[in-house]
Amino acid sequence: MKQAEHPPATAGASIAAEYNLALIDQLARIDRSRSKEEMDELVYRLLSLIGEAMQSDRVFLFERLEGTAEAYCNTFEWCANGIAPQIDNLTEIVPSDMPYWLKVFGRGETIVIPNIEDVKTLMPSEYELLKAQSIRSEIAVPVLLPRQPERLFRPRQPAAGDDGQ
Repeated sequence: MKQAEHPPATAGASIAAEYNLALIDQLARIDRSRSKEEMDELVYRLLSLIGEAMQSDRVFLFERLEGTAEAYCNTFEWCANGIAPQIDNLTEIVPSDMPYWLKVFGRGETIVIPNIEDVKTLMPSEYELLKAQSIRSEIAVPVLLPRQPERLFRPRQPAAGDDGQ
């Protein structure tokens, strides 16, 4: 399957518009996919576009773990060059690991954490989960099916080489 080309995320505002078009195109391709293999490839490509556009280290997609009512599993992950994947460390995340997030996601809201140290008290379980992965900042977006947080999309910031200052 031929993929639309996308620009490197270094050229400014016009690049943002090009990324927006590439993201929309990729979502449309996912909607039209005909097989699990094709969809998996397209989802990975979507994560790479998001990661590059946001200059993230890593972008995750969590889904409800098949056969469970509560646990989530990191099913897709894109990593920038030089970033170690965490997908094998995030195979069964249970509600007690993310009670605050699940409440927020249940309302269909996004979580933005510029500095995880600022949420140590507000969301201690989530803080520990992020800290264990050396994450300094986080954006978490629910992808919901009717009022159920089935998928959790998480681009991780800042990009490699950024000291977070």
